[in-house]
Amino acid sequence: MDRFSVTAPDGAVVEATVERSEPRFITVTLDPRHYRHIALGLDWHSDDQGYVTKLYTEPESEPRAMLPYRGADFREAIEASAYWLAANDLAGRDGEWAARTLVEITKGLPVNEG
Repeated sequence: MDRFSVTAPDGAVVEATVERSEPRFITVTLDPRHYRHIALGLDWHSDDQGYVTKLYTEPESEPRAMLPYRGADFREAIEASAYWLAANDLAGRDGEWAARTLVEITKGLPVNEG
């Protein structure tokens, strides 16, 4: 697991994480706090869909949204997710912050698709 200390929109320092222990599923948690939780699950589908991305705003819950990007390129999935986060309602969470943080913490990560 990759861990990153980030400053949340409310000024609190939180630990963002990227979990890649399961080869076909990547979890990016931007803010782990229950009342501010923002996480993305990038699920790899080998049937020509590539990554399917889900947004979670509560820990261990059903996804709040399925993001529109489907494709094999991890960097494109991150960029599309950041764009979506910045443009959509995240149940009172700061989408602009989430987008910037997502791009920042994943920019140097090696990822093997499929």
